[in-house]
Amino acid sequence: MKKYLILTNRYSISEHKLTVDRLLLLGEWCKLSKDGNNDYKRIDTVPYHWADRTKRMNDSIYLNNLYENVLDVLVGKLNKIHKLNFSKRSWRIFIGPWLATYLSVVFDRWEIIKSALNNNKDLFFALDKNLNYDLFVAPLNFEVARDMYCYSQEYNEILFTRVLDFKYSKMSRIYYKILENKKSGNDKSFSRSYLKVILKVFKTSFRKLIEKFNDISNYIFRQKIILYRTYFDRWSLILLFLKFRQIPNNYPEFKQEYKSNPINYKIRSILSKGVQNVSEFESFFWLCFGKDVPKEYLEDLKELTLIAKRIKYMPKIIFTANAHWGNAIFKFWTAYILNKNDTKLIISTHGGGFPLLDSITPQHESLISDLYLSYSRPKYENQLQVPSLKRKKFTSKRKNNAKFITLIGSGLPPFAFAPNSMPMSSLILHDFEQKIKFCDVLVKRFSDSLRIRPYPDQGWGIADMYCDRYGKDIINSNKSYSQSILESKLIICSYPQTTYSEALSSGKPTLLLFKSEYWELDKRNTHLIKKMMKANMIFDDPYKAANHVKNIEADPNEWWNSKTIQELINEFNSFCYKKSLNPLLEWEYILRNSKYI
Repeated sequence: MKKYLILTNRYSISEHKLTVDRLLLLGEWCKLSKDGNNDYKRIDTVPYHWADRTKRMNDSIYLNNLYENVLDVLVGKLNKIHKLNFSKRSWRIFIGPWLATYLSVVFDRWEIIKSALNNNKDLFFALDKNLNYDLFVAPLNFEVARDMYCYSQEYNEILFTRVLDFKYSKMSRIYYKILENKKSGNDKSFSRSYLKVILKVFKTSFRKLIEKFNDISNYIFRQKIILYRTYFDRWSLILLFLKFRQIPNNYPEFKQEYKSNPINYKIRSILSKGVQNVSEFESFFWLCFGKDVPKEYLEDLKELTLIAKRIKYMPKIIFTANAHWGNAIFKFWTAYILNKNDTKLIISTHGGGFPLLDSITPQHESLISDLYLSYSRPKYENQLQVPSLKRKKFTSKRKNNAKFITLIGSGLPPFAFAPNSMPMSSLILHDFEQKIKFCDVLVKRFSDSLRIRPYPDQGWGIADMYCDRYGKDIINSNKSYSQSILESKLIICSYPQTTYSEALSSGKPTLLLFKSEYWELDKRNTHLIKKMMKANMIFDDPYKAANHVKNIEADPNEWWNSKTIQELINEFNSFCYKKSLNPLLEWEYILRNSKYI
């Protein structure tokens, strides 16, 4: 019996009155629908291909190599189109974050369709008759593109259907009407209002005033170092500016709006001409490429060039913790400056925790920077371990009323953006099921004290699922993360990164419960993780974690303050989250000392 392959949540199952045994969902994201006439739990779903972690690792290696090859091609083409002479490093700085993401996105969607068809030969495809699958999407910039890739059911349906038309064009189709879906993800629409116009005029005038002030101050106090999007706490940042004899600056030049131009189909057609493809996927990738490149890399680059030339800073050092990912003006200006001057680029991580086995983030940051600073022990040749200058303060003048057992949630979007060694896409719900098993054991006995602080919604509706199962009172209602920590006598973190490091630093008894099969961690920390598991600090079994909570709940501090636990915390900090008696002085020394660059 032929089944109907449902690509996204935009399809109304009830419209065609199909029985559940005739449906096949492409992924868990298809269940994010308001079509309440169907029990989605009874519908078969295609297993997510990167649940096979060996495949994920091999695909990651392939995509890294392909990324370098594509970047080599683009360096020549983009320099010719824009009449520039940028080095490969400069183009990596500017276009690299988008290119690595887009390449991973297209490959992931290709493999999802391929996986579905390999295991289910006899299928119809359910497609939206009114959706233009050959559309030139061309988002404004990388930030808009990333949101579209991760959350937009409509864009991902376009991409899935492009794969079907390219690789499986002879297979049968049915067409449907759009289901207006309230849960279709975080597709964003922006409405203009008079208030917005007034605010825009005010912001533009204020920015010009600040720019004039900065021009004068830059003339008097030369900006030797640019400190932008640093992830430092406010006072540390101000003090660091003053130590370098600079007026504190939030650099409004990098936040200004710029004119966006119409799509230029001619230059987009040039991008894929003459490219030698060695695989079917690569042919498909280049077919899509010209349609989807954000306008900041093509039509709007002239505007960015004019802005970059107006920015008068000639620093010795440019430092950032995250502007090198999404800020188009900052990235292009940095690429422009580094291409013509001897300026050095220093980048730091903006979170701590156990380093992942492999990820596009540290690889990219190491390749583009002269010095790469991180809170964990070095992995790359140009990497240096530093303490964080954004430590959350978990102290209060109020009487300590800590009484809650708090589960700190995790979250990632419905659609994957990279083959990183963490849960992604449909695997997020596998992670959620682990936390449900943990809470089910504890909820009756600790109904008054068990609280869940869900991760900000990524489109899955995780908080709603917790409420449906346990009631609304289980949700931690504090807006402040720090306050949630202060009110907790025991913390359970659900992923091994920034929140885990911060919870350990708070001094509160803390457990880590995570899906170790999906959170693949750097092998250098394997011995430490095993010791922490043996000491009941880390769990991948929800039932063992729940039983440990039962055992220590009466007085978690007695367990936490033991010599063994405190020694392991110190060992964790040594490897993954460096501490310092004077972190500001250490940062100043590194930024001043040329031997590190």
